[in-house]
Amino acid sequence: MYADSYVKRGESLSDNFLKIAGFATKLTEKETGSYIGSNAFGAEVKIQKSLVSWVLVGRTYPSTAAIDESGYYALERKATNFPLSADKAREAIGGGAGKTNTRAVVIGTFKSPFIERGWELEKPTMDYPFERSAEVKALMINIEEIWIYNEKNGEIYNKVKVNSR
Repeated sequence: MYADSYVKRGESLSDNFLKIAGFATKLTEKETGSYIGSNAFGAEVKIQKSLVSWVLVGRTYPSTAAIDESGYYALERKATNFPLSADKAREAIGGGAGKTNTRAVVIGTFKSPFIERGWELEKPTMDYPFERSAEVKALMINIEEIWIYNEKNGEIYNKVKVNSR
């Protein structure tokens, strides 16, 4: 079971249509070319085109009001803000160049519609010469716990229990 959603320029997938917030598990952005755009006055600008793909572990909310400081963002801060000594922080970061040792486990139960998919087209302007097409895919769950841990040595840095039911 899945749901597809389309969003107009200037609207946010999470705020206005899908009403999801999630933990990004993968984000890719690929340049797909460029072209010269012009306005009604004949001014020209080079427009860069790109394709963005997001993959999320998502959690739905009944309204945009729920995605506030007491909702998802508070959960995100609670899961990711924890003290580490300088040595442990270096170990958590790993070898650099995107090779972090830190991982997250999200524990929960699947929630209908199980998979959400949405698209967004961000049209360019003279002040913002970027045309981005974005696709968001989210595996929807009721989050029960989030564990942040070191993949290399198995140390658990933080466990957060969530009241999702």
